[in-house]
Amino acid sequence: MNVLLIWPFNLQAVEIPELFPLGLGYILANLDHHRYNARILDCTLEGIQPESARFKKEIKDFDPQVVGLSFWSSNAESVYRTSKTIRDVLPKSKIVYGGPHATAYGAFESEKKHADFVLSGEAEKSFGTITQKKATV
Repeated sequence: MNVLLIWPFNLQAVEIPELFPLGLGYILANLDHHRYNARILDCTLEGIQPESARFKKEIKDFDPQVVGLSFWSSNAESVYRTSKTIRDVLPKSKIVYGGPHATAYGAFESEKKHADFVLSGEAEKSFGTITQKKATV
């Protein structure tokens, strides 16, 4: 099963030197790599806009069954645009929001149309639970 973790495009972060999306690294490190083909797509570092042909090709070619998005207040609009594109291109993929914004506003964000799950707090284990359940369906 393919799992894609996305650091969404953030214009503010392009203008400021960016650090590796560490939270996504923790999640990736905690996944069972014998069961899952997982990778991180850093759209800010790569300069990939959510509606771009390149983004659509990346996600279509990898064909993830589960997609995790790192959700910060500063990238909220990009998260919404990214998840909409994912839903349009890969309607069967499960979309998971996590990160500081998802933690602070989880109940509100769970009402958004494009997220199947919103994780609160540290998600290293809970994200793995979602991938396990998806793998058995």
